[in-house]
Amino acid sequence: MSITYQPKCTKRNKKHGFLKRMSSRAGRLIINRRRASGRKRLAVHA
Repeated sequence: MSITYQPKCTKRNKKHGFLKRMSSRAGRLIINRRRASGRKRLAVHA
């Protein structure tokens, strides 16, 4: 079996980062939902 997860900060942020979330309506809803529930981290952090 191969090792499938090779973490890369840039790729992670491009896909799941704060700016990516804010770029679409659905993403903004996610951020707002996480804000409302009192999350410490709203999006992934490098």
